[in-house]
Amino acid sequence: MAHRPPLSRPGSPLRTAVALARTPDGKASVATLWTWHNLAKDARMLVLVDVSGSMSDQMDPNRPGTSRIDVLRGLELGALSTMPRSTEIGAWAFSTNLRGPGKDWKPLSKGIHPVGPPGRSNTFRQALVGAVGEMPKLVARNGDTALYDSVWAAYAEVSRTYDPAFVDSVVVLTDGKNEDPNGGLDLSQLLTRLKTAYNPQKPVKIVTISIGDGTDPAALQQIATTTNGLSYRPRSADQITSVFIDAFLHRN
Repeated sequence: MAHRPPLSRPGSPLRTAVALARTPDGKASVATLWTWHNLAKDARMLVLVDVSGSMSDQMDPNRPGTSRIDVLRGLELGALSTMPRSTEIGAWAFSTNLRGPGKDWKPLSKGIHPVGPPGRSNTFRQALVGAVGEMPKLVARNGDTALYDSVWAAYAEVSRTYDPAFVDSVVVLTDGKNEDPNGGLDLSQLLTRLKTAYNPQKPVKIVTISIGDGTDPAALQQIATTTNGLSYRPRSADQITSVFIDAFLHRN
């Protein structure tokens, strides 16, 4: 190989000043470590699905043939097929009077458990697939939306069964605002309960995903923020999938 002489001319000067990155302070370092610590954890979530009558409406009026509940069911089935076997998940449906007067939510799964390996018929994953398939029948009841009571019940359940080895959360999928003919909690009462229950040492976050124009985005944002969670408002079926992935990636 021929000898290459050194450059005889200096390089061009920098056109702009370059700022050196600051060494993170103690709080920033702790926050970064906490983020990576949580990203290394598996997810443990209770998915709370709206099965009120309006979930039979079309997801996109310009693309007839697919209802909102069909889109959410497809999302959940797709997620279940790809989740790591160690992910823990449970599913509840909510509307009004699903289990009798004033009992507005209904477990679709027996607790929150690891989904298990894909492709096996005896796993919790397969049991959830079967349960999710029953959601359109619940929508056909044409019930209302007891959102606040159901969110509180789900939050209390995940808090009660909190597991520090996971990132624990409640994921709320809804197309409506709180409409409970039986009364129940109002927004102020729900937020007060969530503020009291939230424990930074045992954090359980709420992620809200609202679809359609009948929701109350401000209320859902407050619910999520109170638990240091996230709130999304996708406009299409494709966006719902992206939102679900984003929520999973931002689970710290």
